[in-house]
Amino acid sequence: MAVYPDSPAGFPRHLQAGAMRRRFWGVFNCLCAGAFGALAAASAKLAFGSQANVVFCTLGIIVMATTNSLMWTFFSRGLSFSMSSAIASVTVTFSNILSSKPVATQEGLATQAAIASIHWVDPLERVMAAQVGGGDASPG
Repeated sequence: MAVYPDSPAGFPRHLQAGAMRRRFWGVFNCLCAGAFGALAAASAKLAFGSQANVVFCTLGIIVMATTNSLMWTFFSRGLSFSMSSAIASVTVTFSNILSSKPVATQEGLATQAAIASIHWVDPLERVMAAQVGGGDASPG
């Protein structure tokens, strides 16, 4: 004869109501954290680049601070929603790597625009271009 308990058996935590919703929000927050981390890295490169002028440097520092704080906010929320910190860390790393390529392309274009706006050409490059093209080699 089988003996049954008076209270029903509880479902495991991963099958409880709302667990899938919590996992979704954990993954979503970690993906956002990775994207904001990539933006923060790109803006730091723009801010502290050797050929950036003061306006781009200031703008880069402001964007870097903003996106860095957003990255930590989303990462901490992702940690609270995730089942483990390892899952959250791997998800953030994955998102950061995925987001780095498009951000690096945009950052490269922004850096080229910043350099072009300065209208600065290295005198040695002028001399080299003149030797190749047969033009004027004066450095000024």
